[in-house]
Amino acid sequence: GEIRPLPIECNGKSYLDATPDGNSVLLATGGGPVEIWDLWTGQLRLTLTGHPARVDLTLWSPDARWLATRGTDGTVRL
Repeated sequence: GEIRPLPIECNGKSYLDATPDGNSVLLATGGGPVEIWDLWTGQLRLTLTGHPARVDLTLWSPDARWLATRGTDGTVRL
């Protein structure tokens, strides 16, 4: 299959992280929501909200079913 370009804009405060299987990518910009994009279809799969500050760290479980995010304010979300 062909990986498709994503309709996203990154800036100096963007954070990108691919899933362990390489099928999706996480995008966090500024203090906005975290978006998970499918790399094969180019479609937005999921939008996660809840961090009041910019996300600066993410950690996927090996099977990509769980995601931990940390904001610059020290909050952690699962």
